[in-house]
Amino acid sequence: MAGEAGVPFFAASGSEFDEMYVGVGAARVRELFAAARKQKRAIIFIDEIDAVGGSRDRIGGSTGRATINALLTEVRFTAHISITDASSRECAVF
Repeated sequence: MAGEAGVPFFAASGSEFDEMYVGVGAARVRELFAAARKQKRAIIFIDEIDAVGGSRDRIGGSTGRATINALLTEVRFTAHISITDASSRECAVF
């Protein structure tokens, strides 16, 4: 996709954003989008998007909420960035 469009491609796995320490996952989201914003146009691909935020029944749910909030905030300000994702879970609809 990025090769055809001739734009930089940034890839990440949703599990990279799932951390036990508050703020680490959100910081990684911001770093990913900051790198993409340095380009004129870019594509961001997040694999295993359903892993972002972790499990609801896990202790420490605030870390997942912070990561999801960071992701949603970054997505709002991406006029020149295309974002795509993938999940192997049938029920993961975002």
